[in-house]
Amino acid sequence: MNRNKRVAAFTLLATFTYFISSLWLTMSNTDVLALNNINLIADIVKTPGAAGKNAPTVVGAPQSGHYSVQSGADTSKLSATDGTAREHPDKVANSVTLSAVAPENKNFDNYRQSKALIGFNKDTAKPALPALMHKLVDLKNGKHTKVRIAWFGDSMIEGDLLTKTFRKRMQQFFGGYGVGFVPATSITAPYRNTVVHQWKGEWKEENFKSTDPKNLLYLSGHTFFTGNGQLIMTDKTVQDSMQVLEKCLLCGATPCGTTDVTVNGRVRQYRTPKKINRLVLDSGRTHFVDIGVRDDKLPVYGVSMEPESGVVVDNFSFRGIT
Repeated sequence: MNRNKRVAAFTLLATFTYFISSLWLTMSNTDVLALNNINLIADIVKTPGAAGKNAPTVVGAPQSGHYSVQSGADTSKLSATDGTAREHPDKVANSVTLSAVAPENKNFDNYRQSKALIGFNKDTAKPALPALMHKLVDLKNGKHTKVRIAWFGDSMIEGDLLTKTFRKRMQQFFGGYGVGFVPATSITAPYRNTVVHQWKGEWKEENFKSTDPKNLLYLSGHTFFTGNGQLIMTDKTVQDSMQVLEKCLLCGATPCGTTDVTVNGRVRQYRTPKKINRLVLDSGRTHFVDIGVRDDKLPVYGVSMEPESGVVVDNFSFRGIT
């Protein structure tokens, strides 16, 4: 008997069952889980209430054009009703207001644990999308500015998968170059072709999945410590050897407020008073940097290789994160 037919039959039966369940949950607007249910047919069926009481709406002043942002289970739209908004994006960005009602009966306690990266109960009333569009328009028009985009994910973006293509396309259209953020150490470093990433010495890592983390973590969910460590990186995304590339060490605060870092064989002293310090190690045309850290009290987050102006896409991957 051909057992492949059993696989096909099981797949069709499971898909049909899931389709019917999803259709029923969508039409009945029933919440079975603590959070919103997954809607298999969200692209073809409008979820009841998607643009209703639970949907935040951003509206601009009529005299400066009209932008609207509608976000729900199946919508995420941005539209301009006239040419004024495109001609004067600063007016739109400065005139938008936000109206939102907190979702009802949504149990977010699961995300308020001690090791959580983000406080989901905190938010601001200032919409981010119009400001982001305004900065991208400025870049396209030749303004000397920088836009950082952080991509958070699990193993699907490890080794710069997906983010490599997204970064390349954004930088080709809006300007910029450089690989962006690279953690001090990474299990996928040998497979990443956007940067040559090596390290030497003993590196101690803490992350938000550690049993008992004792130190503050960076946005990546990691923090590294070393007393004899070395980081060697070469950016492989920059094609033009004459382009200036900033090589920065991202680190935390030290008890004395300063630390010594060896940069390409030369020892330099840097101030580290803040929880997040961006130490510009080199801003020349070389795309290589050799960093030595001899301070085991310095929280090291990683290295950023980026342009002076343009789009920077940081890859924040964490294997196994849900």
